[in-house]
Amino acid sequence: MVSYLLVAGATLLELLCTIFVINGLVGEKRQIPVINAIVFSVFTLMYVLLVPNVLTTGSYLIILLYVKFSYKETWKNSIIVVILNIIMVGLVELLCYFPFAFIVRGILPDEVNNLLASLCGLVLCIIISKYLPIRDLKDWCKKKEVSYIAVVIFSLVLMLTAFTNLRITLQLDLIDYIYISMAVLLMWVL
Repeated sequence: MVSYLLVAGATLLELLCTIFVINGLVGEKRQIPVINAIVFSVFTLMYVLLVPNVLTTGSYLIILLYVKFSYKETWKNSIIVVILNIIMVGLVELLCYFPFAFIVRGILPDEVNNLLASLCGLVLCIIISKYLPIRDLKDWCKKKEVSYIAVVIFSLVLMLTAFTNLRITLQLDLIDYIYISMAVLLMWVL
């Protein structure tokens, strides 16, 4: 039970990271829509914790809907914000998780390490969203040629992730097939 609560706490902190980075990407010093953020956090937390791991990527759709309806962004801008959010929060979490995974590992349980890394990630995301002009990054990505390049790189990363998983586990899960199919489809469309 304690382990489950620690995982839920780490997931909630990651969702808060997402909310702060999205607010920074949308820009214009907007206030976070608190009611929408609470509904988004509760719904996404329930979705991630109750749905099998194979289907948790559906939470990206929830993030997209949150951006679209909370900030009244266009669909194109919402997709750009979600992709940039995934990249930025992912990099922050990776950066924060490394010390806990390699230096502190074995001293504390993995769930506690994840919670502490998520807490550090939240602090870093708040600093990034408040003090760095990440809105300019969104505006830069709105350019057509940048969008094409970003989609191709994103597609290649998806394929690389799937093939890396294949090399490690010697099998592909359903989500890996979905990643490869999405990547090929996106590159074909472009």
